[in-house]
Amino acid sequence: MTKYTARDLTLNRRKEVARLRERGFSLDAIHETIKQNPKVRNKDGKAWSRTVIGDDLRYFSEMWQQEISHSVNQLKAEHLNKIRLVQQQASEANDWALFLKAVTEEIKLTGTGAPLKVDINIVSRLVMAIEATGRDANPVLEAMLIHLESSNETLIDE
Repeated sequence: MTKYTARDLTLNRRKEVARLRERGFSLDAIHETIKQNPKVRNKDGKAWSRTVIGDDLRYFSEMWQQEISHSVNQLKAEHLNKIRLVQQQASEANDWALFLKAVTEEIKLTGTGAPLKVDINIVSRLVMAIEATGRDANPVLEAMLIHLESSNETLIDE
């Protein structure tokens, strides 16, 4: 007769619990099914209790939740990288309307969408910095105004 370790018995039980849960079985249905299965027993050869099966379901629920959360975070990171690439390319192409759209998408994705106050002093320094490179700052200002009008942002003078 083969001796199974506690770990073997736990893995065997959890495998069966997961299989039944994926088929849509409830806690009670899983417990009843496992009680009838002589291959899924504890070290004393008895059926597993409803409490142990419930613990397994909580374990799987937490594990699956972590996997989903990790997948969503990974997907958000990939989208954020794409948005930042668009920001960089828009900046290099002096396409400030696209740049500000990308910033808006970044804000939505990261959940940092509190009303943004655009300080007029910062805007004037930005204009001076752009003009210092020999480029025209008007497209930047126009794009910024269009963006402000279509968002919940305000221009302040502090």
